[in-house]
Amino acid sequence: MREECFRSGRAARRMLSILAGAAMAMSANLRADPPGLKPGLPGQARVPAEPEDPAVRARILADVRSVQPGKSFRLGVLLEMKPGWHVYWKNPGDAGLATSVEFVLPKGFSAGPLHWPIPERFEQAGNITSFGYEKSVLLWAQITPPRKIRRGGEVRIGARASWLGCKVQCVPGEAELELELAVREDAEADNAGLFARWQRRLPCKVGSAEAGVAVRVGGSVPTTPKWHTIRIELAWQGRVPSKVEWFPGYVRGLELGKPSIRAAGRKTEISVPARAMPGQEPSARTLGSLVAYSHGDGARRAVEVVVPLDRPGGKPARDPSPKTDSPGRSPPR
Repeated sequence: MREECFRSGRAARRMLSILAGAAMAMSANLRADPPGLKPGLPGQARVPAEPEDPAVRARILADVRSVQPGKSFRLGVLLEMKPGWHVYWKNPGDAGLATSVEFVLPKGFSAGPLHWPIPERFEQAGNITSFGYEKSVLLWAQITPPRKIRRGGEVRIGARASWLGCKVQCVPGEAELELELAVREDAEADNAGLFARWQRRLPCKVGSAEAGVAVRVGGSVPTTPKWHTIRIELAWQGRVPSKVEWFPGYVRGLELGKPSIRAAGRKTEISVPARAMPGQEPSARTLGSLVAYSHGDGARRAVEVVVPLDRPGGKPARDPSPKTDSPGRSPPR
């Protein structure tokens, strides 16, 4: 489901300008009459007629050539962008629209959560910060077929994808994708290298050995419009990174200010002004976020950090993050 992306009236006005340009671009690029769908071929898109050289192309891919009864496999949508273009993360930031992928599965099949790789930060004119991907991104989920499925036949699996591609202007896009897979007793791997590369770009869980950092979350966001401060304290267990970034998720009714990131020795503190928007209550009790970091060698990692928000009446929500050793909490400023 497409997520909302406006945190203030100023951001909303920016977004209306972007969407107006997108609508003009789309009307210029697409036929006036609603086109029919092209017949689907394995691994190819069933999409409305599109520009001859679109800025964003979509493909559906699986990590198997055939399906085994009851055995999970990975299914994803690969978006490939022309140079200079980008699409958006699940929280697009100050402006943009979240990319959406919905899998269309045969009866008895089930899909796990969608996996989002570590996003990039885009600083745009007008002090607009957005989050997304350039060049390419693979959004995928674990698919589990039923145990009872007829061998020797084929299954047709689909996906609906939509995005907003932006460079100087923004152009919305969408595709209906389809893939045919045989049903066999033994599954043959496919696209193994591609899925492995994008697997390595997923964020780690707090407390996992590969994260290499201990995390502590402090501060609170009451259900009043008064500004408070969220603090995320990081104690690096291995190499101290050369660059640290924070990517917040999206909670309707929650307004976030510009984060401040300060390093001191083996510790880093992220401070974020936050408040409930006037007349609104945050739509969730926790704020999901990513702390991304790199060591100057081009490789990026990230750890998932969940920030608890206060419940109505001032009672704080229980921190769902795993407990880890952490540095002492800094005094309020």
